[in-house]
Amino acid sequence: MQRKFTPDEEERELLSRVSGRAVWQDNSRLAEESYQKALTVDPEHAKTYLGLGQLYDKEGRIKEALAAYVKYLQLGPNTLDQNRVKLRIASLQRSVGL
Repeated sequence: MQRKFTPDEEERELLSRVSGRAVWQDNSRLAEESYQKALTVDPEHAKTYLGLGQLYDKEGRIKEALAAYVKYLQLGPNTLDQNRVKLRIASLQRSVGL
């Protein structure tokens, strides 16, 4: 009987394969396009900026991730996850020496 992987373990396993990396890249491009389209419909939708921030963060696009996270907090100052997002912003800023 095989052990069940956690979501993080599954993702690491998928990304360790060439085909998995290709799928991630294709899906991340599609995801970014979808977020951008959503913003053309509603440029004040906070959760869209959170999704973009997470996407950029995962891709290592730190400046873009920071901008998206900051915009998320500006549009949704009372969100339940604001402390978590603020901590992530601080961590990213430290990583680039800000």
